[in-house]
Amino acid sequence: MILTNVLRRASFLMAVILLESATGSCPTQSPCPAGNSCCPPRGNPLGVGCASLEAGNATCCSDAIHACPQSYTCDVARKRCISTTHGELPDPQLSSDWPLPMGMNSFQPIYRLCHGPLPKFDARPISGRPDLTVPFYAKVPTAHTVTFAVIVVHGSARNADDYFCTGVEAATLQQHRDSSTIAVFAPHFLEDEDQRSPGELYWNMSFPTGNWKGGGESSPKADSTGKGATASSFDVLDFFIFELANRTTYPALTDIAVIGHSAGGQTVHRYALAAKAPPKTNIVHVRYVVSNPSTFTYFDNQRWFNGTDGVWSLKNVPPSVVSECPEALEYFYGLSKIDTVPYFRGRDMAHEAIVYAQSDVTYVAGNNDTCNEDLILGCESHGLDRSCGAMLQGPYRRFRAEHYFFYLQQKFGDTLKHRIAFVPNVGHDHSLIFESTQGLTATFGLGS
Repeated sequence: MILTNVLRRASFLMAVILLESATGSCPTQSPCPAGNSCCPPRGNPLGVGCASLEAGNATCCSDAIHACPQSYTCDVARKRCISTTHGELPDPQLSSDWPLPMGMNSFQPIYRLCHGPLPKFDARPISGRPDLTVPFYAKVPTAHTVTFAVIVVHGSARNADDYFCTGVEAATLQQHRDSSTIAVFAPHFLEDEDQRSPGELYWNMSFPTGNWKGGGESSPKADSTGKGATASSFDVLDFFIFELANRTTYPALTDIAVIGHSAGGQTVHRYALAAKAPPKTNIVHVRYVVSNPSTFTYFDNQRWFNGTDGVWSLKNVPPSVVSECPEALEYFYGLSKIDTVPYFRGRDMAHEAIVYAQSDVTYVAGNNDTCNEDLILGCESHGLDRSCGAMLQGPYRRFRAEHYFFYLQQKFGDTLKHRIAFVPNVGHDHSLIFESTQGLTATFGLGS
């Protein structure tokens, strides 16, 4: 059943929130994502503006286009938020090659408001299983006019509505393509604690087999027929890409961007390792944008070690370290035991690694996504993985992204087709990443 038919049958969901913001509260029936602050339109024809969840209890700027976090003031002219509490946190006295985490500087980039409504639907069937559905948000022009599609994957907070709103705003902001021909989709990967309808997939988050961030299978209890059918989170992404690649439905579509931030960045990265969609003969081009994941999957036993001289080097993990931290080489962090996740069973991962290296992948890292609470007092990492397996990839996300790219360059040489970009003054924040010049170029740019 094609996505356009799903959309025709769907009803619209307006998120209901009761959240006080610095300039007032959201209306009871709000057009904004849950957890956002609402900013009054003040003449803006788009209506109420929505300040991203990361902005917290936001301060709405007077231009009705931007917002800043609480305890910041708006500097619209320079597109900055100026901290009113800078200096109250201890100075971590970091080395020159360790950028100060966002939130500890005197300023940060300004937020751009997004706007509702938030059309929500159910996709079916997933992997040919008509009783399994996945909720998603979507904005789709007339199907035959769509030339570009974005599939945006949320983080651990599972705020698909927030990511969708950002994705729509990013499609409007970018200047690479005709925004009227861009479709935006945001699947919602639910967990056991989330409210859901019968038959909607959810994941019990057992590691790694039931974890949606790495292609794990949904809970068999989600199957409303009682048969215990499951689907991988990667089956869900396959579903969207196969449907969009249908030339009968979307004859003008040429490109699909699968983008994710934080846990969504992990999901997109690991999906790209061995994605089954689209068919290799299809003329639709798929690109992947991996932003600020906690960790990456390495293809061998090499990891990063900090020498006594302070210089990091790539070395094989010694047996003594493996005995103390066996998960360092296991999936998610490596390829050992990857076949415990059914989506990867029977796959030649040595071949898939070569394919991955030649795929269109861009890593977008916040230059100030440098927090590790164990190392810097007073910063906020937003759930950085600090396990032994993760720490063998480096101390913080920006480092891990840059050094994973170095690792790939060393391993694949000139055959590597990947790129990396750093967003200045931005930390762990999906809106500021995807709406940055670097994020927009990675997602919508004309190059492959």
